[in-house]
Amino acid sequence: MNLLRLLGLGRPAAPAWTGPPDATPIHAWLDAAGFPWRETRADLAARLGVRPDPAYRWNVIEIPTSPPLLEGLIGPLSAQVFDLMSPRMPAARFSGLIHFSDDPRVNIRRAAAEIEPRLGPTRVGPENNTIKAQWRFGPASVTLIVWPRDMRGYYDTGVVEAEQRDPRIAAACHVIVETGYRAPLSAQERAWVESFRSIDQFRRTMPHAGRDLRNRPASEGHLEFVRYLPEDLDGVIGHVGMSADGEALIFCNDQLQVVPMTDVLGLRVERLMPGRGGGGEWLQVQCRTGYDAQPTKWLEICHGMWNAGLADASPDIARKLGRPLEMGEPDYDV
Repeated sequence: MNLLRLLGLGRPAAPAWTGPPDATPIHAWLDAAGFPWRETRADLAARLGVRPDPAYRWNVIEIPTSPPLLEGLIGPLSAQVFDLMSPRMPAARFSGLIHFSDDPRVNIRRAAAEIEPRLGPTRVGPENNTIKAQWRFGPASVTLIVWPRDMRGYYDTGVVEAEQRDPRIAAACHVIVETGYRAPLSAQERAWVESFRSIDQFRRTMPHAGRDLRNRPASEGHLEFVRYLPEDLDGVIGHVGMSADGEALIFCNDQLQVVPMTDVLGLRVERLMPGRGGGGEWLQVQCRTGYDAQPTKWLEICHGMWNAGLADASPDIARKLGRPLEMGEPDYDV
């Protein structure tokens, strides 16, 4: 059976998740282990500290549990720390390394065997130059991945500094836990979205269906603006607009995003003419964040193909929002 599973011929993955997005078997597992996935980054940093990862050297918050969340962990699961990630929001992605053996196939099989009783059977098999296993419940997921030397081929880039600092990493199984966290709409935000008035429809792009959108995790760098989209508000998908009282900017392409207009500073269009790549146009909005390390952020409202009309529509969108527009000079997509 192990050979069949390694070749990708093993038991099928679990059926699609239809329950609450924050009450999946993954969340139940984390809760049972006392893993604080709901805490804000600021609270985690104050309680547990921030330090450079011993091997990779980027800053992390390590999340210890007793006993460890999984056997064979080289260290506790950790959340990366970057200025782009709001300290007011929970971390939504945690990662770690599992090592039992210098054979990566042994490491991923043992890790999968420990997780399966909690999350159910899944496929363990090759994917490009890796061997991978994944459990997904809506936007939440647990992923195991190894890079066996004999599968690296073209992708083998030679010396890896982290592996020089800790040789176990070369064969270790990487475990990645994504909680899929998105804040629910507050009462005020729901009233804004219910009164939504469209300014423009994303005719130049392909918005996601409601179910697909709800099953997609959001970027950690934009969590303070992203909200979970209830099924009864799917009508906003594919639109940019405002609340009826003009107090909120609302847009929904791959995620629902709600921004008080007092935090909306301006818009810009980035343009790339076809070159080696196909080019395209991107409409972005600059917003205040409310924290010092990253005072403003640019959020993508939508994007489209080169000369698909997005740049032409943007001045009218900016005028209706009452904000300035910066039209970037086009460059080639190289």
